[in-house]
Amino acid sequence: MAAYPIWVITVLLGTVVFVPLFVIALIRLPSARIAFIVSASFSIGAMVGFFLSWLLALQVIPRHLDEAWNGIPVFVFVAAGAIGGAALALGLARKAAR
Repeated sequence: MAAYPIWVITVLLGTVVFVPLFVIALIRLPSARIAFIVSASFSIGAMVGFFLSWLLALQVIPRHLDEAWNGIPVFVFVAAGAIGGAALALGLARKAAR
């Protein structure tokens, strides 16, 4: 399996998150503009949170573990960063809309 650069993985994450979220938001929200703002802010927040938490995980999580065991804390750390980034971005978008 080829190893892709982290920016490719980050953009792929944003695309995979944005498209289904946008379709769901179009169905559930009253206008396409609001659906796009919600989907875009969530996706961008997830991408930024993913990327920054991945960079932090490289420094924080020790590398003395076996490769199979080392992937689990990195995955949990990066997933939490993506969720936190998305939640923060939605909160900021909601605050800016007021």
